[in-house]
Amino acid sequence: MKITPYRSLPKGARRLITYYSIGEPSTVGIIIFNAYLFLLGYSPIYVGSIISGASLITALLLPLLGYLSDKKINAKYYIMTLEALLGLSFIIYGLASSELWIFIGRVIFSTAMLFSFASNVYERELYPRDKLEDAYIWHWIIPSVAGIVTYIGAFIYFSLVPNIQYARIFYVALGLLAPLFIAYVYFALPNMPTYPERSKIKIPQGLLGVVLVYLCAYFTTYFLYGITLDNIVINYFGSGLGIIIVLSLIDHVFGFSSSIIKAHIPKRYFHYIPYISMISISAASLLIFVMQFLGFEELLSFIIIYSFIAFMWPLWHMSFKPLLQKRVPLEYRGTVFSSISSISKIVNIPLAFILGLLITLFGSFAPIVISSAFALTTAISLKIVIKR
Repeated sequence: MKITPYRSLPKGARRLITYYSIGEPSTVGIIIFNAYLFLLGYSPIYVGSIISGASLITALLLPLLGYLSDKKINAKYYIMTLEALLGLSFIIYGLASSELWIFIGRVIFSTAMLFSFASNVYERELYPRDKLEDAYIWHWIIPSVAGIVTYIGAFIYFSLVPNIQYARIFYVALGLLAPLFIAYVYFALPNMPTYPERSKIKIPQGLLGVVLVYLCAYFTTYFLYGITLDNIVINYFGSGLGIIIVLSLIDHVFGFSSSIIKAHIPKRYFHYIPYISMISISAASLLIFVMQFLGFEELLSFIIIYSFIAFMWPLWHMSFKPLLQKRVPLEYRGTVFSSISSISKIVNIPLAFILGLLITLFGSFAPIVISSAFALTTAISLKIVIKR
């Protein structure tokens, strides 16, 4: 490989990557949530409504949490809180007997996600600044392998027991694993320093532009994955949770292969990768819509094109994340990353409902066109930001 060997990364960085790897089972519970509700009989508008409502309740706390993580509170405890609340939300999903309990579980989940910015804080502290590109390649390789194993197991489980009641059991089992994840964070991850005395913040040149690019990429994925993807699989093609798991397995298989390929590309070509990947995602998304519009769309062709997107998205992530991290002042990393997350959550307040309404009024594939437009905008925006 043309990158730094894995063992040459600092111990803290390797332990953080391990944390991402052992947390793969929890991602199964996250990615099947929308499909789980569809199989319980809820409509896209309802699913979008509870996501919007939960985001409204929790979004405004984020900047305060980020400020506290910089000046007063060890970010490790934010990660532990995230795992505890995530486990509780999974148990409620599994035991929920009404719409109210589903909503309560989603509010707790959204509260848990308030603390997810702490992972960016850890990355900013632990990943070596002079080897960020290499660290993010390993950041994708190791968890992808763990994800492949996890999703093969999940596929077997949901294929052998397709009854929705077994999805409930799956959620409860995931929730009961939370103490193990909390223990790993407490004993394996280092404490994060705080910066009680900080110099006046100076926004680095290009940070605001890079944040705008991040938001464009966020919109791309929001209209492509989540409610859109699950609705297409469950309600349009009439498939079950097994196909949702297959698509996630594809994400990890192609994520692993794309990270291996990037690891063998000479670094002088790295700056081309984010443009190639995002323009390719735009073209592939548009192709999905055109094929459906012309009546050629079927599940197999959808999975094939989706696989191409699954190959390109990690290349974008591995290329863009170092650009963002390098522009964030160390002593303000919690404040900056929590503010970015807060903007995303505030956007979610109307967007999830709008997405459900869009599907209801214009069809399952309508959001794909918007995703394609945002992907192209992302590539153009990055070019303008880098040029300036």
